[in-house]
Amino acid sequence: MLMNGGRYGTQLEKRLLSEQTVNELLSPQTLISTGKADEYQTHFGAYGLGWFMNDERGYKLIFHTGQDVGMVSQMCMIPELGLGVVVLTNSESMAAGAITDQIIDSYIGIKGKDRSLATFNRWRASQLKIAKVRDSVWRGVMTIKQSKLPIATQLTGIYHDRWFGDVTISVRNHELYFRSRRSPQLRGRMLPFKKDSYFVRWENPEVDADTFIHFSGHQSAKSKTITLEPAVPGGGLNFEGLLFSKVQ
Repeated sequence: MLMNGGRYGTQLEKRLLSEQTVNELLSPQTLISTGKADEYQTHFGAYGLGWFMNDERGYKLIFHTGQDVGMVSQMCMIPELGLGVVVLTNSESMAAGAITDQIIDSYIGIKGKDRSLATFNRWRASQLKIAKVRDSVWRGVMTIKQSKLPIATQLTGIYHDRWFGDVTISVRNHELYFRSRRSPQLRGRMLPFKKDSYFVRWENPEVDADTFIHFSGHQSAKSKTITLEPAVPGGGLNFEGLLFSKVQ
């Protein structure tokens, strides 16, 4: 449908979107840095209305990915070649991208590249780096004698972010406990880390995103707020822009 200007059906006799709408969706709206040119000879990158775009070997590549716990997907199109590729995986690895690139290679004349091996090596190096940082943070948490610290009960209560909604901090099993109302997977025990900061390893092991919770304004009843930060930079969840203010 997208590669045929909004038309679909066996004879393209049906229309879902106008050609003008499709052109606008697949036109650059925001420029994106592409880094160093590689064998794809990519010089420009952009984001349209819901779609990424690159030039690859002189062709316009339109693509996007999707991800949730236990699954990753990728969809791409090269309209000039009449090529559309959809890859669905029951995996949180980078396999979807490797499969997509291998298929694209066969259409644009790139030979002799093992995208699966190259992607796996890149993924493994990234995972080892993340694991090293994560273990370092965890060792820092464990050096603190948690059992001898008083429970900061003054921090308990309901905190609200205008976009994300409410989170609750309570006492459970002689520890502070974090729970999000809107995203129930975000719940876990809070371990003291540094002054005004706590560490959370979420109860669900599939939510592999250790997190710092930073408090500010403890001494002022008018300005108690918390922010969240991934414990491993560049990995896990994105809490940018969230600011929770105490309401109760």
